[in-house]
Amino acid sequence: GDTIHFAGADAREWYKAKFKLPERTDPRQLEGTITECPTPEMVGKISAGLFKLEGDQLTLAGCRPGSGEVPKGFEPGQGARVFVLKKVAEAGKGQ
Repeated sequence: GDTIHFAGADAREWYKAKFKLPERTDPRQLEGTITECPTPEMVGKISAGLFKLEGDQLTLAGCRPGSGEVPKGFEPGQGARVFVLKKVAEAGKGQ
């Protein structure tokens, strides 16, 4: 698919977006357009990011929607946030 739903640790921070993966970028980039969130002025804004997939781990780095900036790498700071997501086995599977 081409949609993502992100929910932060704070239940008031969540985003739904449609995304594109530009071809032939290194590191891999993504471009997400916010379609829903609790902050109406963010809807329609674009957030640029980087991603890498290593085994069962997805690392995302993204800049504030609408800033027009692309993260410089996978280290937090300089306007970028970094998220590391790990795939977990579903209950009752793979045991």
